[in-house]
Amino acid sequence: KIYSTVPRLRSGAISILSGLRAGGIKIGIVTHSNEKWAIWKLWMTGLGKYPDAVVIADQDKDKTSEHWRECAGSLGVAGGKCLVFGDNLKGDGLSGMSIGARGMWMPSPWLVYREGTVPEGVVQIEELEDFWDGISRLA
Repeated sequence: KIYSTVPRLRSGAISILSGLRAGGIKIGIVTHSNEKWAIWKLWMTGLGKYPDAVVIADQDKDKTSEHWRECAGSLGVAGGKCLVFGDNLKGDGLSGMSIGARGMWMPSPWLVYREGTVPEGVVQIEELEDFWDGISRLA
């Protein structure tokens, strides 16, 4: 059923992406899922028009620093010039920081995505409405 149900977007997602795009910020998405479903859900939710690069980590393997490095390369930027934002502490926060990116983490409701210790320097937010405040705390 998950493959035919359009995912619910968190409130504020479109306005954040629109704001980043309006500011000339390149947007990359690194997602961990079935490739066909990943592309379908991006377009069905209206998110598909925002990314300049999409990297899909195989659903049967872990999302790693190599996926983030590939995305940064596709965007034409060094890892140290990136912000990794995600809900998976290991797959987003730790993997993204390992390529030199700055990190922002919004804990997932899924316990397995919250396992581990939040690395020093990662800004944690609780809701998307806190995104811009989180950006200001990265400095």
